[in-house]
Amino acid sequence: MTSRQSLTDLIRSMYEVFPFPNCEYERTQGMQLAMYFAKQAKKSGSRSLLAEGVSVVDCGCGTGSTIIPIAKAYPQSQFLGVDMTSKSLEIATQAAKDQGVTNISFVQADLQTFDLKRKFDVVLNFGVLIVVADPMAALERLTAHVAPEGRLVLWLYGTHGRYKLRLNQRAMALLTKDTDEWKERMEIGKRALAHLPRKHWDCYFSVPTYKLENKFEEGFDWIQTNESWIADQFLHPHEKSFEMEGILDMFDKVGLRFDHWIGVDTDVTNYTEDEDLRARVRALPERDRLLFFDLLHKPVDYFVVGRHKDAK
Repeated sequence: MTSRQSLTDLIRSMYEVFPFPNCEYERTQGMQLAMYFAKQAKKSGSRSLLAEGVSVVDCGCGTGSTIIPIAKAYPQSQFLGVDMTSKSLEIATQAAKDQGVTNISFVQADLQTFDLKRKFDVVLNFGVLIVVADPMAALERLTAHVAPEGRLVLWLYGTHGRYKLRLNQRAMALLTKDTDEWKERMEIGKRALAHLPRKHWDCYFSVPTYKLENKFEEGFDWIQTNESWIADQFLHPHEKSFEMEGILDMFDKVGLRFDHWIGVDTDVTNYTEDEDLRARVRALPERDRLLFFDLLHKPVDYFVVGRHKDAK
């Protein structure tokens, strides 16, 4: 069995060669995050938490494609980006400088062991818990950095929606298992994508725009032109996907309660006019209700918020 450290070193080495994302990334997470905090503020009659001069840390910030725009939008708050890959942090630091964003800084650390000696009002982890060698160790460290009334915001891959991609990743792993060189792995992977029948690669995978993600042919053509995206999506040595049940179990283990599922409507009224079905769904315990909508949606990703169990 591969040790946690050796797997971590392998993942780090991949991102040092292929920093991710390496291009303009049309993410909706920033907008959805802003909407979530705006709704929370409306409930309490105050301003959005992000506009109140709070502290925010993005754990696994990569090249800064998500955290820099958020920091730019909320100059009253202070932002910190954390990543284990030096090359990605170099790109992020330069990008923040080029865009004139001064309320952000960066630090290099392994999310499975890091300790920043402080707590934050908002802890972000977008698409990173899914690729660390030990997700539970990382989640424990993330939770340890959440202030008593703070929020942990996770973006995770979904098992249901990415099942076929995981099979493709396993096929690629077999083709490249005899080499530890990422450049060589990339050449093998590119040949496989180009010369094996395209119908066998058909699956959902991430690309810079959600419009392409829903169009396999166009997305597949694009991804073959971008090595960092091939590495992250098809050659990754350790991608873990989640289901809602597993997310709830993990939250419980680290002392968090589920606060919100961003972007997913869990009001059964908006799904059916059948009163008996509405009543049956409403009668379910909260956990079962979330599982019902999870199985109904079969999501390719999750955008969820957790809070300490004793938070107000």
